[in-house]
Amino acid sequence: MTSFSELFASVQARRESGDLAGALALFEGCERDFPLQKGLVFLVRAELLAELRQPDRAIESLDAALASGCRYKRSWLEENPRLAALRGSVLFRDVIERSARRHEEESAAARPELNVVMPESAPPPLGYPLLVALHGNNSTMADTVAQWSSPASAGWVVAVPQSSEIGVSPGAFIWNETERAVREVTAHISEIAKGTRLDPDRLVMGGFSMGGLQAMALPLTARIRARAFIAVAAWLPNIREFATMLDRGPGRDLSGYIVVGRRDPNCDGAKQLVALLTKHRVHAHLDLREDLGHEYPADMPATLSRALAFASS
Repeated sequence: MTSFSELFASVQARRESGDLAGALALFEGCERDFPLQKGLVFLVRAELLAELRQPDRAIESLDAALASGCRYKRSWLEENPRLAALRGSVLFRDVIERSARRHEEESAAARPELNVVMPESAPPPLGYPLLVALHGNNSTMADTVAQWSSPASAGWVVAVPQSSEIGVSPGAFIWNETERAVREVTAHISEIAKGTRLDPDRLVMGGFSMGGLQAMALPLTARIRARAFIAVAAWLPNIREFATMLDRGPGRDLSGYIVVGRRDPNCDGAKQLVALLTKHRVHAHLDLREDLGHEYPADMPATLSRALAFASS
């Protein structure tokens, strides 16, 4: 099966070329194949139908999304320019109100969670090193922990938090709010440290996609005291915010290991960011994969081994 990132890239390419009907056809039935992304499937389908001047079908797509448990913030529907053709519709207003109410209720009920993988070996004299790995948007810690757990066999404590910020699909979570991420990650680290001896000088932040962006931003802004970061397929539509962070100074010696596929839409951003990091004397390495899109590399254990060695060099 094609990955969701590849499918979404194909949909976007057709949309940008003006082939709205072709883009719509690619998403047919995909809400069943990608349950954690179905909220995005229903929303993009509604956008395409609205742009194709089929407002009734567009509203039906959003109504089906709510019926399947999806939830959207009011602004995601109300201020979406691609849904402009639906404004003024009583049915669209009803969808907005029901969706916003559900999003508010489920956001209030959500709580951060944590999965910790412990090494079998005894702690070194200064304590265990800690790797904190953040899932991507519209994902979960359960889908993420297997990708990051291998360093436990080399003596690392691996912590995989699950954000309390809900995504559009039921059961999916996101890391859009940086200050929330700071609070939750800091609290998790403190809680682990209560029962496990950790080496405070060997904390590494890691993450995938939006989690990768936050894994870089938190140490670069000194919100989290870390030795290094490992970003896999980091979401980098632009690097302007990173330029501002680096101009202010990262506040300590950092190492950064960035993994990106040449077929990933974020590839150019990753290259530019590594150049910017190097310019600001951050010890950075670009691990460019020729055959990879916006996904994890198949050799994640070996990748993490190289990345952690780089962070320690």
